[in-house]
Amino acid sequence: MKITNKIILILSILFLGYSCSEDDGEIIDIFGAAFDSSEFFLEELQTEQELLLVFNKPATEKGTITIDVLGNENINLHDDFSTIPAINENNKIVLNFNIGDLEVNFTFSKLIDAFEGLDKIVTFTIEENTHSNSVISGNTDNEITFFSLSVDPISSGTTLAPNTGGPNQNNSVYIDLSLEEETVVKRDIWDLGFYSGNEFKVLLNSSIGMGAGVLTTNNIDAVTDLDTEVQTIQSLALISTNDGTNVPYFDTDNGDLDGLVISEVFENESDNKVYIVNLGFALSNVTPEIGSAAISGDLKGWKKIRVLRNNENYILQYADLNDTTHQEVTISKNELYNFNFFDFETNTEVIVEPEKDKWDLHFTPFNQEFFVGGNSFGFIFFSDIVLTNGKSNVSIYLVDGDYDTFNLDDVNNNEFSFNHSTIGNSWRSVFSGTVTAERFYVLKDTDDNVYKIEFTTFLGTETDNLGQRGFPKFRYDLLE
Repeated sequence: MKITNKIILILSILFLGYSCSEDDGEIIDIFGAAFDSSEFFLEELQTEQELLLVFNKPATEKGTITIDVLGNENINLHDDFSTIPAINENNKIVLNFNIGDLEVNFTFSKLIDAFEGLDKIVTFTIEENTHSNSVISGNTDNEITFFSLSVDPISSGTTLAPNTGGPNQNNSVYIDLSLEEETVVKRDIWDLGFYSGNEFKVLLNSSIGMGAGVLTTNNIDAVTDLDTEVQTIQSLALISTNDGTNVPYFDTDNGDLDGLVISEVFENESDNKVYIVNLGFALSNVTPEIGSAAISGDLKGWKKIRVLRNNENYILQYADLNDTTHQEVTISKNELYNFNFFDFETNTEVIVEPEKDKWDLHFTPFNQEFFVGGNSFGFIFFSDIVLTNGKSNVSIYLVDGDYDTFNLDDVNNNEFSFNHSTIGNSWRSVFSGTVTAERFYVLKDTDDNVYKIEFTTFLGTETDNLGQRGFPKFRYDLLE
């Protein structure tokens, strides 16, 4: 049978309850108090701990127990933590007890985390018990250690081969350079992204070619595919039309929140209009010719949506085009992520991106505006695109020059940009099937680590993927 720590402790001090006097053998009733535990360990996310002292029998009078407080060399007793009751000027805690009490306690609250490798240790020692016939014995000390969770070392650089999924490139791949970590998700598991920052913005899934257009109505249930406005949007919100007419129907490719098709979600409900949404392409399973990509499956169709606000939450209304009723879901912001994502197919929120400060690069197909001689050919659905996490202050710029000789002294801080398409498709040439020669990128991550990045492979080089698209490799080095 398992016995609790408190029962064990009480049993261990019961022998103190009676003792013989040296003078006449008179039985003396001893009062004992001790900590019910000898130590606690507080990890980084733990901030509070109760410390309990138990008695071997009910107190027969009022009294106090004085606790001495001592810290190791890494701790400041009056800045790094607090207690209730508070520590006095003599670094003592005084606990009051009343007749009939069987225990007393105090609360420890961490105020400042420990630094990595520098554990902070506080020792609490029972110094005085004013109860008659009391003794100090048993667990007279209790030690609290609070420490920082280990921090992964910062990568000095390596070579990575993101798992984009081969010539269909069905994966979205997120890379954290400092941790050498790769997160892989299917790029079709979401449709809309809801911004978690201060603004109320809604993102379309450009990795599957989505577009949208706004109607003049705010009555979602009255909209059908017979409406002239709907038919106009359906004829224009199409990717890769090779003209500039589709530009207003696609999110800008630079990551600017002000360039999203769906406008700011307004507090005034009547100001939020209905949008017709092109759901883009399903993933492809067609095997293309060597050197080509096949990123577009069947067209997924259309939805109508309307987005409202409720305090700090989004309210998404959505339906098929000819439905006369709609579904509705509340989506709350989560400050750990840039966006919360929603999938129409499963009618659920999904996690797509890693936490906002835990990725730098994103490999994916993407809608990107195409220019020839300064003239826009509209938005094209491109493969082999590389984006950066500009929403979380990852900045980057392009350098034409020699990668190997470039060092920290050569970094130009005035060149850094938050445009998340700075790399885009500029790292490779489709016509030659090679990476762009003498070109690399300088990236500053969310922790101000500065890396240089050079792409080394555009087509697969292994026997089973020789010459195929969707097998990129790149190397990077920390500049220090």
